Amino acid sequence: MNSVPLHRYDGICLCETHIAGSSHVPDFARLKDMLIFGVKLNLVRELENPHDGWAIRIDYPESGQKLGYVPRSINQVPARLMDAGKELYAQVVGLSQESDMEFVRIALIMKD
Repeated sequence: MNSVPLHRYDGICLCETHIAGSSHVPDFARLKDMLIFGVKLNLVRELENPHDGWAIRIDYPESGQKLGYVPRSINQVPARLMDAGKELYAQVVGLSQESDMEFVRIALIMKD
């Protein structure tokens, strides 16, 4: 059974997911400490990404530091929306633990 998110956003919540690929980001452990609930993150389409034609990079807004990506399994619809000119951003909603990995949970938000 799917649960309805309890968080309120400034736009339309498309989905909640996690930041993928953060294990490949140098110094992510330090950056993760800045990713507290409510922090808004930039989403950047990577049209020329050789590994994923629908790639959406997630950046920390102040520094532009890459944090990872929207997971490939769910990025096609948000990428199409961005390609059509819609403004999307991510917002930190928490942390989750799976086995020995800790993930930063985010919501993908489309500005209304």
